[in-house]
Amino acid sequence: MHKAIKRGLGLLLLLLLLLACGLQASAATAFPDGPVRYMVPAPPGGLIDIMARMVAQGAGDRLKQSVVVENRPGGNTVIGADAVARSAPDGQTWLAVSITLAANATLMPNMSLDVRKDLVPVARLAVTPMGVVVPANSPYRSLDEIVQAAKGGKMLNYGSSGYGTPTHLVTAMMEGVAGIKLNHIPYKGGAPALNDLIGGQLDFIIATLSEAKPFLDSGRLKLLSVTSPERVKAFPEAPTTAEGGYPGLLMEGWTGVMVPAGTPAPVIDRIAEVVLDTAKAPAFVRRAEEMGFVMAPQGPADFKRQFVSEVERLRDLIQTRGIKME
Repeated sequence: MHKAIKRGLGLLLLLLLLLACGLQASAATAFPDGPVRYMVPAPPGGLIDIMARMVAQGAGDRLKQSVVVENRPGGNTVIGADAVARSAPDGQTWLAVSITLAANATLMPNMSLDVRKDLVPVARLAVTPMGVVVPANSPYRSLDEIVQAAKGGKMLNYGSSGYGTPTHLVTAMMEGVAGIKLNHIPYKGGAPALNDLIGGQLDFIIATLSEAKPFLDSGRLKLLSVTSPERVKAFPEAPTTAEGGYPGLLMEGWTGVMVPAGTPAPVIDRIAEVVLDTAKAPAFVRRAEEMGFVMAPQGPADFKRQFVSEVERLRDLIQTRGIKME
C-alpha cells in the first residue's frame, strides 16, 4: 500500500514537472506577443536613454516586433523601476537600469520595491567610465595634487549630478580612500555642474567621461585620472587612479536590462540573446564608443552576480560615509 502511494506521488510530481516545463516552453514560444515596452526611468537624452534607444532599434529588428522606449523619470529612477516590477512577468516589459538602481537599495530603504527580489538581471551592455576633470587653467595637474591640497587645509569644491548619484558616490569614496574632506555642491544633472566647473565655481568633478568628452575635446577641461581598472581607450594619456597611487578609488557606471521577477527562464534567455546580439554589432559598438561607452556585455548569470556585488559594495560605501538622500 505504502509503495503504491509513493509511486502515485512520484508520478504526480513528474507530471507537475512536465507541466511546468511545458508552460515555460509555451511562454518562450509565445514571446513576444505584441510590442515590447522598454522603460527608461530617466528623462530623454541621458546616457541610459541613449543606450536604450540604440538597443530598442536592433532588438526590434531581431524580434520582428516593435520595442517602444517609454521614459518615466522620477524618484531617483524608482518610479520607472517600480512600474516594471509590477508588470506581468511575460517578457513584454523591460527596464533600462544603471548603477543608480544598485545604490537605491541602501539610499532609499523605504522604497516600494526590493531591487534584488522584484527584478531579474537579463544583460549588462556597457560601462560608463568616470574621471577626475578640472578647468583648463587649473593649477592641479594630477589627482595627487588635489589630494595634497586638501590635506594641506584647502577646502576644495566639487560638483556632482545630485545626492546619491555615481558622481557623488565616487567622490565620497575618494574622501575615504585619501583621508580628506571636500565640499560637495550637488546639481540637477551633470551638464550644469560641468558648466560651473568651466566657469571656475568648482575645483574639480569626477565626471562621467561621455558627458565631459565634448569639453575635453575642445580643451575647456583637462582629464587628470580615470577611476577605471584600466586606461580608457578614448583617453589613453589619462592614468588610472591606481597608477596615481590610489588603487582603492575605483568605480564605473554601467547600463543594462532587467525584467520583472517571475519571468520564465527561457524568455529571459531569449531577451538576453537578442539584446547581446544587438550590442555586438560593429555599427552599434562603434556608435557606443563614440559616445564614451565601453562595451562590457554580460549574460543573466554574470550580470546577476555583478549586480548583487555592486549592491553590497555601495551599501558599505554609503553607510561608512554617512551618505543620505537630501
